[in-house]
Amino acid sequence: MKIVNSAPKNSNYISSQRLLTCLASLIILITPISSSLAAPDDIDLGFGGGDGLIGLGLAHNLFFPHPDGRLIVFGTGLQQDGTGFLSGTGFTDSGDPLGGNFVVTIDGGIRINDGVAQADGKMLFVGSNQTATDELEVLVIRLNADRTRDTDFGVNGIVTFDTGSSDIPPSNDDNYGAIGVIVDADGKIVLAVGGIGRPHTLVRLNSDGTFDPSLDDDGIRAIPESFSFEIESNRSNATKPLALQSDGKILLVGSGRNAASFDDDMFIIRFHPNGDLDTGFGDAPTDGGLAMLNVADTDDDNANSVVIQPDGKIVVFGVREFGNRHDLAVVRLQANGLKDLPFGFNDDGIHVVNSSLFDVAIGGVVLPDGRILAGGFGVDFSNPNFSLPYGLLVRFDTEGLVDPTFGIDGVSEWIGLNNDFRIWTPRFIQADGKILLEHSDSSTNIGRLAGDAIDTLPDSISFADQNNVATSTFLESNSVTVSGLSPVNVVPIVVENGLYSVNGLPYTDAPGYVENGDSVRVAHTSEAADNAATNTVLRIGGVIFPSQPAIPLGALVTDTFTSTTVGSVPMDTTPDAFSFTDQNDAALSTTITSNLVTISGIDAATEISVTGGEYSINAAAATAAAGTVIVGDSVTVSVQSSNANSATTSATLTIGSVAGTFSVTTAAATTGGGGGGGGNGSPNLWLLLLMATVLIYRKTSPQIRGRIS
Repeated sequence: MKIVNSAPKNSNYISSQRLLTCLASLIILITPISSSLAAPDDIDLGFGGGDGLIGLGLAHNLFFPHPDGRLIVFGTGLQQDGTGFLSGTGFTDSGDPLGGNFVVTIDGGIRINDGVAQADGKMLFVGSNQTATDELEVLVIRLNADRTRDTDFGVNGIVTFDTGSSDIPPSNDDNYGAIGVIVDADGKIVLAVGGIGRPHTLVRLNSDGTFDPSLDDDGIRAIPESFSFEIESNRSNATKPLALQSDGKILLVGSGRNAASFDDDMFIIRFHPNGDLDTGFGDAPTDGGLAMLNVADTDDDNANSVVIQPDGKIVVFGVREFGNRHDLAVVRLQANGLKDLPFGFNDDGIHVVNSSLFDVAIGGVVLPDGRILAGGFGVDFSNPNFSLPYGLLVRFDTEGLVDPTFGIDGVSEWIGLNNDFRIWTPRFIQADGKILLEHSDSSTNIGRLAGDAIDTLPDSISFADQNNVATSTFLESNSVTVSGLSPVNVVPIVVENGLYSVNGLPYTDAPGYVENGDSVRVAHTSEAADNAATNTVLRIGGVIFPSQPAIPLGALVTDTFTSTTVGSVPMDTTPDAFSFTDQNDAALSTTITSNLVTISGIDAATEISVTGGEYSINAAAATAAAGTVIVGDSVTVSVQSSNANSATTSATLTIGSVAGTFSVTTAAATTGGGGGGGGNGSPNLWLLLLMATVLIYRKTSPQIRGRIS
């Protein structure tokens, strides 16, 4: 059973069966689906008003999640006097309206293609504005968290500009404008700008709306015209040609002319944060920083969207054109821009799906367990009853093969009851595993898939504070272990005012990902003044909205590591008592390691030393040299057992004024076989031999005596 206004296609993709599935959809009108029984590709009828959809009734409805938990749904329109407007409101994450409507009016036409919330709650909307002379310019609007215009941004909350050079006239093409927006870790605004016949560009603005000169000197990085990406009128606004890596590098995708074949191929360009091409990326022989993907041997390919996996691999969604066919295409690259060859049906980094004559991937998401959900539309021209696009979703496993647990053979297709235009584009995975999509038919709405239930909230963590630390000193916290997540799922980790390290890797402040079993520490440099505190906050859990990678959303586990410099409180360097479990019957001349003890009861670095053996802190290499421990450290002691039997060797560990001894006793000597003169054999064995001799003598003694006589 599927959704109210749409129905899936059968596993053989036979067009006539769509009529039956549409009929099944009617049954659902009177038979609600229990969310606990819903399949991953079912529409969640508990979302919105009972049909699994929310919207504003405008021609184009888009959304983004807000840090306060709301879904901001927005769209554009034109008033009778010709004034364009941006309108939006807030919904709960389950689709219930919250109110808080906002309207922004602008002279001329307006089209908004993307939006995102900043960490401070302010909201950005990007697209294009039609001027009084019917020309188009890039439009960026920023509202405060209370939905008023942000007067600290541009002019009364609005920035407009044109990226054309002096020898290219301003565009009057209605596809020109800002296509995508991302807010980086520094709060700067990264835009992808494009349009047919225009110099396609990467733009970065400061938080006040001025151009950021640290990007190519003027905030604008032009892309060669042969590498074009574009908005097409029959495609969803969900096209996302822009992605930001955790190291600040920027990815841009689209289609570009292949000089050898004269066909359009997918391209992926990677820039350094300053706008320079990353020459270590891709395989183009003369254009460093560029990866060209010829998905089809002939004809054209186009990349519509790009996302970055937690492991740094790059997933591109688009279309392969092959003669009259258009096939949905998903490509995965390694972090260096080369194809991820184990991925795909032919292990070539590519998987194409051709459920009909015309399939296109507009975008997609990477699930927390590594699977990939692509979405867009398909058209079956062989059936006149279904000649308009239908929604198409395909889920791939981590190796790039279609996932048979989703839909029918990994594919789910949705047809409107009125044969209306359908596009399904996955945009955001909620913390419970449900997936929000942009859904286009006669208007664009927001829908939600049931998805697979996941747990993205880890168990609590705790960092021990450190007091009386030296000033201006690099300090590390105790280690915490991530637990409580769904198996194989990864979740975001972000740090504020400090650094973190996962599994002993170098410290970083860039957003990252962790999973069950990972060990994490945080670190910072203590204050330069006495009796001053430094606080580092670590957040783990939830999910990431790709346009705002520095803000995990959903329920999070949070804890703070605090250090206070000398003079704060009297230092306590006397730990709680600890003990080691002695070991007996040990092998000779063998290194024996004790049980692990966790240090508690101290609030400052405390001296540790050992006699008669070695110690290890937090599984580091064992040493006999004196050192220091902090609260939360884990310590083991090791000693070399004696080379003699029944001998005891001991090591004493001292922390502050508290000591514990670990003793190892070798096994007792074993007795071997005997010999003449009593020997050292087993007494029981000798007794048995004696008894057997007597018995034999008694039985044979008459015959022996007779022979002698």
